[in-house]
Amino acid sequence: MNEISNLIWAFIVGLLLGVLFFGGLWITVKKVINSKIPGLLMVGSFVLRITIVLAGFYFIGLGDWKKLIA
Repeated sequence: MNEISNLIWAFIVGLLLGVLFFGGLWITVKKVINSKIPGLLMVGSFVLRITIVLAGFYFIGLGDWKKLIA
């Protein structure tokens, strides 16, 4: 039962990471229209979003490939 709860937790955190990534993308696209330096905003947002998501994947996985699949 503990393994199932870990997989459910990993799935929920994965959903939250997806919402964070695509929510950040949505905010960036809305703000880039009025930005004076849109390229820097897009690249900076991308690097920040990827860093957060990869760190989340790292902490979700921690040696168990099944959690990354969930």
